[in-house]
Amino acid sequence: MRSIFLDLGGHHGESVSCWRRMLGIRAREWDVISIEADSNAYSVLNKNCQGLMQHFNRLTLLHACVSTQFGIRTFYEHSRNDVAGSSTANIHKAKEWNARFGGTTKEVNVTEIDISCLYVDLSKQYDLIVVKIDIEGGEYEVLPKLIDVIDPGRTPIIYGEFHDRKVGISTNCTEKIKMDLKSNQIRWKEWNAMK
Repeated sequence: MRSIFLDLGGHHGESVSCWRRMLGIRAREWDVISIEADSNAYSVLNKNCQGLMQHFNRLTLLHACVSTQFGIRTFYEHSRNDVAGSSTANIHKAKEWNARFGGTTKEVNVTEIDISCLYVDLSKQYDLIVVKIDIEGGEYEVLPKLIDVIDPGRTPIIYGEFHDRKVGISTNCTEKIKMDLKSNQIRWKEWNAMK
Protein backbone atom coordinates (compact mmCIF):
# COMPACT_ATOMS: atom_id res chain seq x y z
CA MET A 1 0.00 0.00 0.00
CA ARG A 2 1.44 3.39 -1.00
CA SER A 3 0.89 6.17 1.55
CA ILE A 4 1.59 9.90 1.60
CA PHE A 5 1.39 12.65 4.21
CA LEU A 6 0.36 15.91 2.53
CA ASP A 7 1.46 18.73 4.83
CA LEU A 8 -0.24 21.98 3.79
CA GLY A 9 1.43 24.76 5.76
CA GLY A 10 4.71 23.11 6.73
CA HIS A 11 5.93 26.16 8.66
CA HIS A 12 9.25 25.12 10.27
CA GLY A 13 8.84 21.36 9.87
CA GLU A 14 7.16 20.63 13.18
CA SER A 15 4.38 18.68 11.50
CA VAL A 16 6.80 16.54 9.48
CA SER A 17 8.77 15.81 12.64
CA CYS A 18 5.58 15.03 14.57
CA TRP A 19 4.36 12.71 11.80
CA ARG A 20 7.67 10.83 11.87
CA ARG A 21 7.39 10.35 15.64
CA MET A 22 3.79 9.14 15.31
CA LEU A 23 4.75 6.57 12.66
CA GLY A 24 7.97 5.41 14.27
CA ILE A 25 9.79 2.87 12.12
CA ARG A 26 6.86 2.75 9.67
CA ALA A 27 7.85 6.24 8.47
CA ARG A 28 10.20 4.55 5.97
CA GLU A 29 7.09 3.35 4.11
CA TRP A 30 5.69 6.87 3.67
CA ASP A 31 6.19 9.68 1.21
CA VAL A 32 5.75 13.27 2.43
CA ILE A 33 5.05 16.52 0.61
CA SER A 34 5.37 19.60 2.80
CA ILE A 35 4.25 22.91 1.31
CA GLU A 36 5.07 26.30 2.86
CA ALA A 37 4.32 29.69 1.30
CA ASP A 38 6.25 32.06 3.54
CA SER A 39 9.82 32.46 2.25
CA ASN A 40 11.41 32.89 5.70
CA ALA A 41 9.52 29.93 7.15
CA TYR A 42 10.37 27.86 4.06
CA SER A 43 14.09 28.47 4.63
CA VAL A 44 13.74 27.16 8.18
CA LEU A 45 11.59 24.23 6.98
CA ASN A 46 14.24 23.30 4.42
CA LYS A 47 17.00 23.43 7.04
CA ASN A 48 15.02 21.53 9.69
CA CYS A 49 13.90 18.77 7.32
CA GLN A 50 17.36 17.89 6.03
CA GLY A 51 17.85 15.54 8.97
CA LEU A 52 14.42 13.97 8.44
CA MET A 53 14.95 12.96 4.80
CA GLN A 54 16.39 9.54 5.69
CA HIS A 55 13.39 8.66 7.86
CA PHE A 56 10.87 8.66 4.99
CA ASN A 57 10.71 6.90 1.67
CA ARG A 58 10.62 10.34 0.04
CA LEU A 59 10.33 13.84 1.52
CA THR A 60 9.54 16.68 -0.89
CA LEU A 61 9.51 20.34 0.18
CA LEU A 62 7.70 22.95 -1.93
CA HIS A 63 7.84 26.73 -1.60
CA ALA A 64 4.29 27.57 -2.71
CA CYS A 65 0.83 28.43 -1.46
CA VAL A 66 -2.12 26.12 -1.87
CA SER A 67 -5.05 27.66 -3.66
CA THR A 68 -8.04 26.71 -5.78
CA GLN A 69 -7.87 29.23 -8.61
CA PHE A 70 -4.66 30.46 -10.14
CA GLY A 71 -3.90 34.15 -10.32
CA ILE A 72 -6.54 35.52 -7.95
CA ARG A 73 -4.78 35.23 -4.62
CA THR A 74 -3.08 38.21 -3.03
CA PHE A 75 -0.51 36.94 -0.61
CA TYR A 76 1.07 38.74 2.35
CA GLU A 77 4.19 38.07 4.33
CA HIS A 78 4.77 39.39 7.81
CA SER A 79 8.43 40.22 8.26
CA ARG A 80 10.53 40.87 11.31
CA ASN A 81 14.25 40.43 11.67
CA ASP A 82 14.12 38.14 14.71
CA VAL A 83 11.38 35.71 13.60
CA ALA A 84 11.04 33.28 10.73
CA GLY A 85 7.90 34.93 9.41
CA SER A 86 4.23 34.26 9.01
CA SER A 87 2.22 34.39 5.85
CA THR A 88 -1.42 34.59 4.91
CA ALA A 89 -3.79 35.34 2.09
CA ASN A 90 -5.87 37.31 4.59
CA ILE A 91 -4.94 40.98 5.01
CA HIS A 92 -6.75 41.15 8.38
CA LYS A 93 -4.43 38.51 9.83
CA ALA A 94 -1.39 40.25 8.32
CA LYS A 95 -2.36 43.55 9.95
CA GLU A 96 -3.07 41.80 13.25
CA TRP A 97 0.42 40.25 13.24
CA ASN A 98 1.91 43.65 12.47
CA ALA A 99 0.11 45.24 15.40
CA ARG A 100 0.94 42.38 17.75
CA PHE A 101 4.58 41.84 16.85
CA GLY A 102 5.66 45.16 15.36
CA GLY A 103 6.57 43.85 11.94
CA THR A 104 5.75 44.89 8.42
CA THR A 105 3.51 43.25 5.89
CA LYS A 106 4.34 43.14 2.24
CA GLU A 107 2.46 41.79 -0.71
CA VAL A 108 4.40 38.98 -2.37
CA ASN A 109 4.13 36.72 -5.39
CA VAL A 110 4.25 33.04 -4.54
CA THR A 111 3.88 30.00 -6.76
CA GLU A 112 0.36 28.61 -6.39
CA ILE A 113 -0.60 24.95 -6.27
CA ASP A 114 -4.20 24.04 -7.04
CA ILE A 115 -5.01 21.70 -4.17
CA SER A 116 -7.85 19.95 -6.01
CA CYS A 117 -5.60 19.09 -8.98
CA LEU A 118 -2.79 18.00 -6.67
CA TYR A 119 -5.12 15.72 -4.70
CA VAL A 120 -6.55 14.13 -7.86
CA ASP A 121 -3.00 13.50 -9.15
CA LEU A 122 -1.93 11.98 -5.83
CA SER A 123 -5.02 9.75 -5.70
CA LYS A 124 -3.79 8.08 -8.90
CA GLN A 125 -0.54 7.13 -7.15
CA TYR A 126 -1.42 6.55 -3.48
CA ASP A 127 -3.81 4.27 -1.62
CA LEU A 128 -3.76 6.42 1.55
CA ILE A 129 -3.47 10.22 1.60
CA VAL A 130 -3.30 11.85 5.01
CA VAL A 131 -3.82 15.61 4.81
CA LYS A 132 -2.72 18.16 7.40
CA ILE A 133 -3.85 21.73 6.77
CA ASP A 134 -2.61 24.78 8.64
CA ILE A 135 -2.66 27.60 6.11
CA GLU A 136 -3.50 30.63 8.23
CA GLY A 137 -7.04 31.34 7.06
CA GLY A 138 -6.70 29.92 3.55
CA GLU A 139 -8.56 26.81 4.69
CA TYR A 140 -11.89 28.59 4.12
CA GLU A 141 -11.13 28.77 0.40
CA VAL A 142 -9.26 25.47 0.06
CA LEU A 143 -11.26 22.96 2.13
CA PRO A 144 -14.63 23.32 0.33
CA LYS A 145 -12.90 22.66 -3.01
CA LEU A 146 -10.90 19.77 -1.55
CA ILE A 147 -14.08 18.21 -0.15
CA ASP A 148 -15.49 18.19 -3.70
CA VAL A 149 -12.71 15.87 -4.97
CA ILE A 150 -11.63 13.98 -1.87
CA ASP A 151 -12.03 10.21 -1.72
CA PRO A 152 -12.96 9.22 1.85
CA GLY A 153 -11.63 5.72 1.17
CA ARG A 154 -8.17 7.22 0.57
CA THR A 155 -8.48 10.13 3.00
CA PRO A 156 -10.62 9.11 5.96
CA ILE A 157 -9.22 11.89 8.17
CA ILE A 158 -7.92 15.42 7.80
CA TYR A 159 -5.80 16.99 10.52
CA GLY A 160 -5.85 20.75 10.72
CA GLU A 161 -6.36 24.09 12.36
CA PHE A 162 -9.07 26.65 11.73
CA HIS A 163 -8.18 30.32 12.05
CA ASP A 164 -11.63 31.93 12.14
CA ARG A 165 -10.81 34.20 15.07
CA LYS A 166 -7.43 35.19 13.65
CA VAL A 167 -8.85 36.19 10.28
CA GLY A 168 -12.25 37.54 11.32
CA ILE A 169 -14.44 34.76 9.90
CA SER A 170 -17.58 33.58 11.65
CA THR A 171 -17.34 30.31 13.56
CA ASN A 172 -20.46 29.32 11.59
CA CYS A 173 -18.20 28.95 8.53
CA THR A 174 -15.93 26.64 10.47
CA GLU A 175 -18.85 24.53 11.68
CA LYS A 176 -20.28 24.29 8.16
CA ILE A 177 -17.00 22.96 6.79
CA LYS A 178 -16.80 20.43 9.63
CA MET A 179 -20.36 19.30 8.87
CA ASP A 180 -19.53 18.99 5.15
CA LEU A 181 -16.52 16.84 6.03
CA LYS A 182 -18.66 14.65 8.27
CA SER A 183 -21.35 14.35 5.56
CA ASN A 184 -18.63 13.11 3.21
CA GLN A 185 -17.46 10.56 5.82
CA ILE A 186 -14.21 12.39 6.52
CA ARG A 187 -13.15 12.87 10.13
CA TRP A 188 -11.64 16.18 11.26
CA LYS A 189 -9.01 16.15 14.00
CA GLU A 190 -7.41 19.28 15.43
CA TRP A 191 -3.72 19.23 14.61
CA ASN A 192 -2.77 21.19 17.74
CA ALA A 193 -3.85 18.19 19.79
CA MET A 194 -1.21 16.08 18.01
CA LYS A 195 1.77 18.23 18.99
